[in-house]
Amino acid sequence: LYPLIISMGLVGAAWAGVIAYAFAFVNRILALRNVIPGISMKLFRISLSTLMATGAGLLIGGGIPEPMLRCTYPPQTRNY
Repeated sequence: LYPLIISMGLVGAAWAGVIAYAFAFVNRILALRNVIPGISMKLFRISLSTLMATGAGLLIGGGIPEPMLRCTYPPQTRNY
């Protein structure tokens, strides 16, 4: 994970976080599978629906032109 952070900066830090989360997620699923039978499939369905919602949000958000995201009003100055 460290090489990602050093070579790619903030983007690498974000990817390092995703990778660490994925490893922890898989580890938790494996541990819960031994305690609660059938939990793996339920967690997989929940995770899949979350990923689909994320993808839909990215597609919708990616369709917004950048000028629409900018503030059109100039910053207010305070005269004291």
